[in-house]
Amino acid sequence: MLGAAAGAGAALSVLAGADPADASNGGAVLLGEANTASDTTTVSTSAGTGLVGQTSQNLASGVQGIDESAFGGSGLFGTSVNGTGAYCATAGDGQSGVYGFDASTSGGYGVYSKSYYGTGVYAQTTGNGGCGVSVFDYSTGGGYGVNASSINGTGILGTITGDTSGESAVSGVDKSTGSGGGYGVSGSSVNGTGVYGQTTGANQSGVYGVNESSDGGVGVLGESSYGTGVSGTSSHGNGVYGETAGAGQSGVHGIDQSSGYGYGVYGSSVNGTGLFGVTTGVSQCGVEGVDAGTGSGHGVLGSSTYNIGVKGSSTFDVGVYGTTLATGKYAVEGVDGSTSGATGVYGTSPKGVGVAGESTTGVGVSAVSTSGPALQVEGVATFSRSGTVVVAGTTTKPSSSVTVTGVTLTTSSLILATVQGYVAGVGVAGVVTDPAAKSFVIYLTEAVTVSLTIAWFAIG
Repeated sequence: MLGAAAGAGAALSVLAGADPADASNGGAVLLGEANTASDTTTVSTSAGTGLVGQTSQNLASGVQGIDESAFGGSGLFGTSVNGTGAYCATAGDGQSGVYGFDASTSGGYGVYSKSYYGTGVYAQTTGNGGCGVSVFDYSTGGGYGVNASSINGTGILGTITGDTSGESAVSGVDKSTGSGGGYGVSGSSVNGTGVYGQTTGANQSGVYGVNESSDGGVGVLGESSYGTGVSGTSSHGNGVYGETAGAGQSGVHGIDQSSGYGYGVYGSSVNGTGLFGVTTGVSQCGVEGVDAGTGSGHGVLGSSTYNIGVKGSSTFDVGVYGTTLATGKYAVEGVDGSTSGATGVYGTSPKGVGVAGESTTGVGVSAVSTSGPALQVEGVATFSRSGTVVVAGTTTKPSSSVTVTGVTLTTSSLILATVQGYVAGVGVAGVVTDPAAKSFVIYLTEAVTVSLTIAWFAIG
C-alpha cells in the first residue's frame, strides 16, 4: 500500500536517479519507470484532487488505464458517492470530452453506459447548432450512427421543453449522395408499428411530412405489398385529409395501377355516404368523373343492389344533367336489363312534368319499339297543335267553312278534323292547308245555320 507508514492525505514520495529500479509492494512510485505491485495502490487527499496525470506529448494520455484480465474488467474506473463517477472535459476544437474506441474483431462498444434506475447516457450542450450526443457510422457496409433498444419501453426518446417552435424532439437528416436517396428517419417493427407519431397540440399532426423539392415529390409516402399503403382513422374528425394550393391539382389523389381493374379512390361508409364531394367554385362539380379510356367506360358509374344506382338533386336547378358531343348518342340514356321488363327512363312529378323533351330543329321526344307500342299513354293527352274551332252559321247567313290560324305547318303536314255535335247530313268535307300563312281551312259538306264546333289535330 502506497505510503503505508503515513496517514490519509500523505504526500506522494518520488525518487529520481540515473538507473532507478522498479517499485514493489510498500515501495515508492518511480517516475519514468514501470511500477509493478500485487495489490491496489491508493491515493487519497482531504483537499484538492487525489491524482493528476498530465502529458504534453501528441496523441498520448494524461492518465491511462489498461485491463489485461482474462474475463474482462475496466481499463479505467471512476466512482462517486454524491457526484459524477467519471468527469471529462476538453478545450480542443472538434475534440471529445469522452472518447471511446472498440478495437475488437467481433464488434463491441466504443462507449458503454448503464443505469439501474436512471438514464444510461446523459449528454448536454449549450452550443447553438450543437448536439448533446453526436454519433457517426464510418463502416463501409453500412451500420447505425445510433442504435437504441429497449426490452419493455422506448428505444429512443426525444423531448423538447423550451420555446422552440418548429424544432424536433428527434431529427434525422439524410445526406446520402446516391440518386435514390436515403431516409432521414427510418422505423421498422416486427409485429407493431414502424413509425408512430402522436400529438396533443390543437390543429397539429401526429406525423407531418414536407417535400420541398422543385421537381415535385411526396410529403408522406406509404407503401404496402398486400395491405393498405396509407390508412387514416379518427374518432371525431377526418380519417384522411388532403389539401392543395396548386391549380389543377387534387387535395387527395389516388391512382390504380393494378392489372385487375381496381379503384383510384374508394370510399365506404357504414351509415353515411361512401364518397362525398363539395365545391364552392362557380360552374364546378362536387364530384367529377372522367373516362379517358378508348373503350366503353363510364365517367361516373353508380350501382345499387336494392336501391337507386345514381341519384341527383338540386334546390334551384336540374337534379341530373347530361350532355354529349357525339353524333347519334344520348346525353342521358336509361337501359332496362331486367328479365321481366321494367322502365329504361322514368320521370315523375307531383304537379309538374314527369318527362320533358325539347329540340330546336330535331325531335323533342322520340318513341321507338320494334314489336310493341312505340307510345303508350295512360290518362289525358294534351297536344299544343290541336284544338277546336266554331263554324258560326246563322239562319240569315249560313256558313260551310272556318279558318284556323297561328299553326306552324309544312307541305307534308296532316290535319285531322271531326264534327263535335250533330247536324243531320253535315260532316267534314276536307281541309286545305296554307303553310306560308300558318293556317288551314276546314270545309263542311253543307252550310249550317247554327254554330257547329269542329275539333282538329295537326300531325307533322
